[in-house]
Amino acid sequence: MSNEMMTDVAREAHEPLRRPVGPPALSTTAAITTLGHLGWLGWVWLAVALLYGVAMVPISIFAELDGNSIWQDAVAGWQQWLVFAAGITTVPTFAKLMITNGVTRSQLSKSSIIAMVAIAVIGGTFIAAGLAAEGLVYDINDWSRELRGGDSAPGFATIVGIGADSVIVLCAYFVTGWLAVAGIYRLGWILGAMFGVVAIVPAAFAELVLRVDAGTRIDVLDDAAPDLPAAVWMLATVAVVAVASLAATWMTSEIELDN
Repeated sequence: MSNEMMTDVAREAHEPLRRPVGPPALSTTAAITTLGHLGWLGWVWLAVALLYGVAMVPISIFAELDGNSIWQDAVAGWQQWLVFAAGITTVPTFAKLMITNGVTRSQLSKSSIIAMVAIAVIGGTFIAAGLAAEGLVYDINDWSRELRGGDSAPGFATIVGIGADSVIVLCAYFVTGWLAVAGIYRLGWILGAMFGVVAIVPAAFAELVLRVDAGTRIDVLDDAAPDLPAAVWMLATVAVVAVASLAATWMTSEIELDN
């Protein structure tokens, strides 16, 4: 064996084993989609909480509150639109980034579903925690408080129920935004806009049937849903969200990226 061949063999023996680099794991892509949305949602939620806390200090000192919940009326009632915006930006923000780096469209969809659930849980917890904190302020100042839906003395179970409702409602709004934009990417602007009428079904269904005291339901629909146990409507809405997620996954699997 020549000296040159011996040198090559020795070099290969000392070089680290080179393994082919595949696409990122689902845990990695799910973290990217979740943290990507929370990168702005988290700051909005923090700012809202701080502004509410700052506003309650002079109110507690100089005013007296009796009646509706300020948190529910001024904060909880529009959180679904923030999550709707997150759903709308899912495909434009992450599709090209991930697909051009070897992530399949199926994995992008799975990552988006994980992000949807994570964001909804955080958002629902934010709404419920705000109501609980507000309750302490009202109790300390001996103020009465009545939540939307007529509950004048909301306890722990009520607040947990509101949080659970809110999680499902936020999921419905996220998937509505995701499905609508995925439809535009898949079908084009004209057919996609027409498909948008179908895409709003999850959010509309959640608004129609979930409890009004979740703080996210449209008031005009208060008496429109049949009088069934809340758990039935929650499970029905979860089913609608699941079907919509499958539809969004299919739409995402067929999208074409611009060069």
